[in-house]
Amino acid sequence: MDQPAHFARPPLWLAAAALAALWGAAYDLGRWVALFLANPVHVDFRLFYVAAQAGLEQGWAAAYDQDLLRHLSAGFPVDERYINSSATFVSAPLLAWLLAPLAFFPLPAAYATWTLVSLTALVVAWHVAAPYSGLRKWCLLPAALALWPVMDSLYYGQPSLIVLALVALAWWLTARDRWWWAGTALAFATALKPQVMILVPLALVVTGRWRVTLT
Repeated sequence: MDQPAHFARPPLWLAAAALAALWGAAYDLGRWVALFLANPVHVDFRLFYVAAQAGLEQGWAAAYDQDLLRHLSAGFPVDERYINSSATFVSAPLLAWLLAPLAFFPLPAAYATWTLVSLTALVVAWHVAAPYSGLRKWCLLPAALALWPVMDSLYYGQPSLIVLALVALAWWLTARDRWWWAGTALAFATALKPQVMILVPLALVVTGRWRVTLT
């Protein structure tokens, strides 16, 4: 007797792809844990962290005060204390605002929590934008975790995965004619990392979705 469709075995290529994706994701996440245990202070995230502290203590303009950032970094390991023109907070204030709740925690705890937030953002982006269904869709999530740019974003504490989630949500909302909410999601994404969003408004205009851009 033939097995019911929902008990059918997946094709060998799909099972192999899913297994490879799981191993890749396990390696990357294990590598992140090993690096975190060895040194839970990383140059990009600690700059975001002290900028949030500076903003909370002396107003958000102080997030760009290198002397104050240098003072707040004094307790970090020697190699992670430096603040100069090439290692300072240069992001829009929104990133410091988002990190403000984490500035009350020790840096390792804040970094670990931010990583969980980024992983959640990746899951959101996958859920709303990944194609296919069933195992085909599920294997795309560990495949994403196995990619080097995702690991790099997690390691340095960059907000890239949050930007990705906002763009995915904007795409989902645009497909449902929710222009205002889509534009709002893209506005937040642009405020977080404008350098990676610079072509998005042009793409929207060229494809006739000008209402999202105006929003």
